[in-house]
Amino acid sequence: MKSIRRSGFLAISFAAWTAAVTASADPIADTAEAIKDRFLQTLAPEEITDANPGDFEALLTEDERALFATGYITFTVDAPVTVYIFRDTRLDEVNEPFWLADQGFDRTDFLAEAYQRDFDVWRRDYPAGEIGLGIHALRVVREHYFIGVTPQGQIAQAEVANLAPDTLDTGPLERGALTYVDRSVTLDAVSPELEGMTLIRTPSDRRPAAAIYGAFHETDHRATAQPDQIFLTIAKDPREQMAVNWRTDISVTGQSVALWLAEQYNAPNRPEPQIFPADTVLVESLRVVNQTAIHRHSVLLHGLEPGTEYTYAVGSDATGWSSAATFETARSGEHPMSLAFIGDVQEGFDRFESVMDTLMRMRPDVDLLIFGGDLVSRGNDADQWDDFFAALGDAGRSIPIAPIAGNHEYLPDDDPAYYRATFRLPDNGPDDIPAGLAYHFEFGGNTFIMLDSNAWNGEQRDWLPTALQEADDDFSFVFTHHAAYTSRPGRYYGRITENWMPIWEQNDVISMVFQGHDHGYMRTYPMLNGEVSTVDDGGIYYVVSSAGEKFYEIDSHDYIELSVEERQMFQIIDVMRDDDRMIYRAYDVDGVEHDRVEIED
Repeated sequence: MKSIRRSGFLAISFAAWTAAVTASADPIADTAEAIKDRFLQTLAPEEITDANPGDFEALLTEDERALFATGYITFTVDAPVTVYIFRDTRLDEVNEPFWLADQGFDRTDFLAEAYQRDFDVWRRDYPAGEIGLGIHALRVVREHYFIGVTPQGQIAQAEVANLAPDTLDTGPLERGALTYVDRSVTLDAVSPELEGMTLIRTPSDRRPAAAIYGAFHETDHRATAQPDQIFLTIAKDPREQMAVNWRTDISVTGQSVALWLAEQYNAPNRPEPQIFPADTVLVESLRVVNQTAIHRHSVLLHGLEPGTEYTYAVGSDATGWSSAATFETARSGEHPMSLAFIGDVQEGFDRFESVMDTLMRMRPDVDLLIFGGDLVSRGNDADQWDDFFAALGDAGRSIPIAPIAGNHEYLPDDDPAYYRATFRLPDNGPDDIPAGLAYHFEFGGNTFIMLDSNAWNGEQRDWLPTALQEADDDFSFVFTHHAAYTSRPGRYYGRITENWMPIWEQNDVISMVFQGHDHGYMRTYPMLNGEVSTVDDGGIYYVVSSAGEKFYEIDSHDYIELSVEERQMFQIIDVMRDDDRMIYRAYDVDGVEHDRVEIED
């Protein structure tokens, strides 16, 4: 072992590569989607969902195989070179990517490490001219490979030109070098014999481009003609509005909400309800092979009385009505209120169900359930949402949900389409981004700012002063999936820390910022201008939390006051109005309190 030093059918032939690039932003992804369509049309559901490593590869046409092997990354060299592929060792378990062996790459004894992951190293000699390399894998998992290029017979910088896609970048291959063009991941260790060649940084977020394995699923909770997954979402004005959401199978249309005052519903002579017709949308999830589409229904109830209890049911006379549930609108003006914050669920719905059981046993009186993004792992696949709502239970039928989108809500299509169809949310965000991705509302005299940290960074930066303009010196809260103050090693999100955080601090009204993405529990000291400060001076607390089974290591930072590793957590925030005081508590899945902060207005 070498030493290591720490620190529908579409077939596109390689000959048609140039034309395909002209016609499509990403022919690899287009071809993968066409292959998935073909499999859906020609294979039985169990053949798709139970496929073993190698099964799908064997079904590729020669043209598809050639494109996937040599048409993913291309570049030219003006002299003979040796190309090194640094591959996540976990891909060895499934013998991917297949093209390494097919294209004559040999596995070496060299090693590397990046992002706390081990990489093995593969090598092949090429003559001068164009070099074509293949896909990351036929699955989305593991870290993307990166590339080293050196003149044959030596370790030195090589002249590399005509990189495609043009987002690729080059630099010296050395410890501490960035390995990807789109992530702050560094090369932390590498066999010293390899240092000094040219490094080609690859796009980590392109891992799903040819992901066929793991793309197909079955749901354990199929929709029927009977309404289910009934839950409330926050509205622009919670005093006078409430949004109701549910689903049925696609045979059902003409749905409504039946609404009563709770006192009338419980009266001996119950009056006829007020009927609110629903908006219905067809939501497709073609990768869920045993139910590829459902209907999502929603109603924005309006004209409600503040501080009033209502009873409602959903459905129709034709198909039947759900059981009744109750909710209460927010009162006018300042009043005591409480909320629960739940960070990344993403993986481990059984544990999330335990979190919800503990939360509802301890605090069934909370006014809001706020989710910090990554509610599921595959945001455009219905089966995971079905698991999420099964674990959520009935809590959302009486307590409005206020979610934000995490990066996994965008997967695997780089579009949170299913998320937006599922949650009816306020449309008072920036004018030039899709409704419901960023929004704000007031509850009990407190301002809540909900942000989408995946995109639209400039638009939300410019909008933040507008969202905060009505916030006074009471308690205000910001929710963002990616963190301004991170807990996982190696992470830094300048678009948050440099673009948004100065606006939060300038307004001097934000008490806490709730974050996700880092899969651990962390709370900072009050922070101002990057330094530990005090609440009285305008310092803001930043929290990272996670409610699922996925955990990351927590780094050591001067800004961290308290952290908890590998525990599912949730937070309860109580705002008291008798003495204008806020109490923040952090609990684990067993109901044990780990953290508490009190802030006086």
